[in-house]
Amino acid sequence: MNKKIIPILAAVVCLLGAYAVYLFLSDKPTSTNDTSLQITDNVKDSIAAPADDMVAQVAPKEEKKFTDVLDMNKWRYNSKDGVLYQTGIYYAQSSLNSEYQKIALFVPEKYLRCTKKGNDIYSCDPNMASRVDGYTVRTAPIVTQISSPMYAGAPALNEYRNIKDYTDAGLIYVHIGFRGIEHAAPAAVADIKAAIRFIKNNSERIPGNTESIFILAANHGAFLASIVGASGSDRLYTPYLQEIGALNNAEDNIKGVMLINPKGGLDTANEALEWILNRNRNELSEEQKKISNMMAKEYANYVNRAGFIGPRGEALTLQYSEKGTYQNGTYYDYIKSVMENSLANLMIRNKFPYAVPKSWEISEDTAAAEKNIKLAGTYQSKEKFVDDLNAKKIWVDFNDFAGIKITMASIHDFNNIFVRNHLPLANYDGLNKNNKENLLFGMGDKKGLHFDSYTAKVFKNVPQGKEFTADLYKQDRFGYITLKRVNIYNPLYYLLSSYEGYKTSTVAPYWNIITGVFQNAEPLTSSVNLYLAANHHPDVKEAKFDPVWGMGDVKEISPKDRKEFISWIGEKR
Repeated sequence: MNKKIIPILAAVVCLLGAYAVYLFLSDKPTSTNDTSLQITDNVKDSIAAPADDMVAQVAPKEEKKFTDVLDMNKWRYNSKDGVLYQTGIYYAQSSLNSEYQKIALFVPEKYLRCTKKGNDIYSCDPNMASRVDGYTVRTAPIVTQISSPMYAGAPALNEYRNIKDYTDAGLIYVHIGFRGIEHAAPAAVADIKAAIRFIKNNSERIPGNTESIFILAANHGAFLASIVGASGSDRLYTPYLQEIGALNNAEDNIKGVMLINPKGGLDTANEALEWILNRNRNELSEEQKKISNMMAKEYANYVNRAGFIGPRGEALTLQYSEKGTYQNGTYYDYIKSVMENSLANLMIRNKFPYAVPKSWEISEDTAAAEKNIKLAGTYQSKEKFVDDLNAKKIWVDFNDFAGIKITMASIHDFNNIFVRNHLPLANYDGLNKNNKENLLFGMGDKKGLHFDSYTAKVFKNVPQGKEFTADLYKQDRFGYITLKRVNIYNPLYYLLSSYEGYKTSTVAPYWNIITGVFQNAEPLTSSVNLYLAANHHPDVKEAKFDPVWGMGDVKEISPKDRKEFISWIGEKR
């Protein structure tokens, strides 16, 4: 062999040997903690690189890939909170929007046994022997919050979020991303249903009881949650679920909803507002007052056909009245009693001296009242508080201070004092189709459509009258006319026997509705009608209703709301 070649061959052999050693070593785990372990308090410190409490730990960027089976080899860990989690999980095969249509899961660490796979990723299996606050890995409820300000979508969560209130209580939390108003109804609810189907399809993998799913929501989010609670597994959602590739081998019914200031059926929202504010509409022109009266009358027609049932089994209806439009009848009396009981509950729940919260002080500067009163500061007695309520006109009668029995003169008197800002005429389905609700029932092209058949009757003789009626029957890509989409986006469609959707869905058996009597964004009838409908539905086991005196509009869920939600769920064990 040529002597010049020998050194070259030796060098090549050395390089090949070094490369083989590199391949061998690189195939070994990078951590000494690769043995199987259950992540419990005594081993937390041995797990590398925990995510800090409020510091985003972003998951590696994933290609868009769907599987109907949850990958149990992709768990991440936050040691400070004791939470195992996954983010960026697609819940539908043909997800149309990767910014929204994904879920994130957050699980108390004791519910899983895990093996470290490297790069802070863990492979986990359910720990059947674990218990957290009395729950087991198979009995723990699964919860979510829905936030949708002005019908906005909820972007998917791609990083860790502190939800210790839930996980410390032994609950499994799921964040659901869903599309919003720009995609038109019923996109948001279809997405939420698809996510629920994915969760139920993975009942053997996801810790928790997939038949015990609860939703907490406020305002517009509560509107969506109420539809999800009422329309469980309704076949009318089928084309929208098929479009996004939702699983068809699982149901999408849930166990319960806790709703704060929920919006009611949008099919009569214009009319409900004009009915409850009718006598107080002094800011309107004479022509506008005529329209308000016509809408209020249409609301009375609706109520008298709806089939609302009162607490004693009586039919709730409206009757003609000389003062105001249909401000008489058992339905009117019930709405007034809700206000009266709310004030009574304030007296029962709070001791005097009582400091009026800043959030509901009424003064001459802020009240849009005909006869302003001023409520502020600390009241030493119930009697003094009532005296100030009646400062300009006696409209509240405390029949019994000991038993706290209260009678109000009229809804009109209440509105005079506590309605601060009057909402516009046709606040929901607007004449020019520019309202958020018009866009919600549009076709996703940033153009609004009319959707309220009662308003269409009122405006039938105006130049836009034909357009109102035409919009009601416009078809979307699946042949659903606007009126049909309005129905499936209405919880009352499924809860009241007067609608065709009655008993066509699996209704959530538990409802907890909290409403602010001082809210301005929605008429009180929204929450009341939803409660009345749920309370009388044969499949509802419990319908709670708490009208809160002094509580106004609610934009987001508070820690107090979460605490009450967790407690309420605990009662269902």
